[in-house]
Amino acid sequence: MTDIMTFPSDQNPGGDIVISVEQAERQRHDDGWDLHAELRFLVTHGALHLAGWNDASDRERENMLARQREIIASFQSSEPASSR
Repeated sequence: MTDIMTFPSDQNPGGDIVISVEQAERQRHDDGWDLHAELRFLVTHGALHLAGWNDASDRERENMLARQREIIASFQSSEPASSR
């Protein structure tokens, strides 16, 4: 089952990201993540696809995953100390 689909805009940068939360819940266990971490991963992955990144080859996937880790780490380091 597909976890994420992206639909680039024909007229503007960006587009739409559709995530199957049910599939995210099932596969989050593969990496030992909670659902929040899996969704963060998928949203970042989709955003990179909309920005032109591709993961068709092993090298492209390796580069894309490295960029995802950088982006996710930058958000985690800037999160406020307390939650709302």
